[in-house]
Amino acid sequence: MNGLVELYIGQGRGKTTASFGILMRAFGRGLRCAVVQFLKSQKSGEVITAKNFGIGQIFLFGTENFFDPANPDQKIIAKVEDGIKLASKLLSSGDFELVILDEILTAFKVGIVSEKTLHAIVDKKAKRTELIMTGLEAPQSLIERADLVTEMRKIKHYYDKGVQARRGFEF
Repeated sequence: MNGLVELYIGQGRGKTTASFGILMRAFGRGLRCAVVQFLKSQKSGEVITAKNFGIGQIFLFGTENFFDPANPDQKIIAKVEDGIKLASKLLSSGDFELVILDEILTAFKVGIVSEKTLHAIVDKKAKRTELIMTGLEAPQSLIERADLVTEMRKIKHYYDKGVQARRGFEF
């Protein structure tokens, strides 16, 4: 089986949740799985559930609080760089049938990760490893290269009315 490249992008909600749904499906079928999560608070419900049930290997390269995308600090940039190094090792090892790089495309959108780096990550992927990348935006060249691209498009969101992120629903 050849692993494919999947992208979940857009302003709409559900990218991480969709990728963790695939994680559950793959793990339930006995596949070896890993998640490298970038930028996010380390208290998301998906991560807590995966850790509590021992679903895959989870590696976190985010902050305790939400970061300012307009002004990422050196600490978060260093964490993203460390996450990319680990992700490259996981992908090239051949030890995993599924590797999810959650929010790496958001790191691209805010200028922390380059288009060249994204392609280098795909190039390092072992033949049988499925790669899922999530985030706000992907470069057109990566979209063309991917096997599946799903855009979550926001039509309406309660954030626009001032509703804050809620435990159990957004994190």
